[in-house]
Amino acid sequence: MRLHPRGFVLGGLVLGGLVLAALALGGCAVKETRSATPPGTPATSPAASNPGTIPAALRGTYTADIEGTTATSGVWTLTITETDVLITNPHSSEPFSVDPHEVTETLMTLVPAQDCPDQSVVTTGRYSISLQGDKLTFTAVQDSCGDRKAVLSTSTWTRKP
Repeated sequence: MRLHPRGFVLGGLVLGGLVLAALALGGCAVKETRSATPPGTPATSPAASNPGTIPAALRGTYTADIEGTTATSGVWTLTITETDVLITNPHSSEPFSVDPHEVTETLMTLVPAQDCPDQSVVTTGRYSISLQGDKLTFTAVQDSCGDRKAVLSTSTWTRKP
């Protein structure tokens, strides 16, 4: 029996219509939630959580020149807000969250990065933090995500005025 080439399209339209109808009927109970992560940012883990309030002393925008690692070389941007820690690749204008779980003035814990390549075991990221004037340094305590570790801890970050 041969199927008409458009049979898949028509079947897909019917299925799509059923899905939309189910969403319309069930969507009334859906509560809108807001994320600290910018739109279009891929989630690194379904276990991402709100870190609470990040200490004011750490908040701001920083830059670091990252070279000689598995991550993209160039000047990266780190933005620390009241509720999130975001990094921007030198070849992009879209910041993405490092998924902080908890941030204090001396320690940052990150949600395991399930989508990070080359991990045999996926672990939580833990970094000690040192802020001296406008210089911010992360020292990796543990992180199975090599790219994230390279970006955060290879260079000292300098706060932008």
